[in-house]
Amino acid sequence: MELRQLRYFLSVADCRSFVSAASELYISRQAVSKAISQLEEELGVMLFMRDTSGAFLTPTGLLFYDRIRGVVKEIDDIERQIRTSGNRYRQRIRIAFSIGTVGLFEDNLLAFRKDRENLEIEYWEFPEEQCVQMLQEHQTDLAVSPSFPQNGPFFSEEILRSRFGLLVQNQQGVEELDCVDITDLSWLPIAVQYDKRMLEFCTKYRLTPQYRGQDYHRLFSLTASGKCGLLLPECMIPDEVSGVRWLPLRQEEYWTLYSMVSQIAESNLLYSTVLEELNSLVLKAGQA
Repeated sequence: MELRQLRYFLSVADCRSFVSAASELYISRQAVSKAISQLEEELGVMLFMRDTSGAFLTPTGLLFYDRIRGVVKEIDDIERQIRTSGNRYRQRIRIAFSIGTVGLFEDNLLAFRKDRENLEIEYWEFPEEQCVQMLQEHQTDLAVSPSFPQNGPFFSEEILRSRFGLLVQNQQGVEELDCVDITDLSWLPIAVQYDKRMLEFCTKYRLTPQYRGQDYHRLFSLTASGKCGLLLPECMIPDEVSGVRWLPLRQEEYWTLYSMVSQIAESNLLYSTVLEELNSLVLKAGQA
């Protein structure tokens, strides 16, 4: 039985709906449903009656709710006491972002850190495969990456799905286009970020990128100067690059971003509480 499951249980009970609870928790409905099913299986009882109008506590669920609500409240009280204990307690959380993604979350991340004087947050950008490796080797507590292995010592959540497209200088004769066909790009040199997902994408459509790199500023500069078009998800279109236009692909291709949390971090109740709140912040930013 995990604190995360108990929080999800209380939220569903209060909202009387898996959908409303998922919205309140900033996670998917499937994640809430899976956690509750695991909790019911572990306890060997049914906690909710489910129908089209919502989710309602069973008599056993009501008894469980009364007991668990006090337990979770006590844990929250302990957390608040420790947070206000001044310099006697300081906590460090490490986050690894895949290259290009930290900009989606940095403003909220800095505000979160500013409001918690006893919380130290360290974050870096690495190639996506290195982010996953760091999480597997417990060198980081939270990773945000498009790469998601099916098996690993961590919990994961899909936080963003963004459509692929092509960033092109306006002078490249794209005024009449509202989308592009990825199978017919011989008219323009292509640039891509050098990572596994993008290279697999190019291999799938038999593209040969003329420019590859992990420095997005260089790739945006090449695109703005008209030297190439840049394949990238819509969520990463930079605000500061003018004179360019992003065109979605005619094919329905999407770039997916995941949030992954170390099981070791989850096993420490106090640590996991702060990390869960921080992970929710990442989820909020990813869904914006």
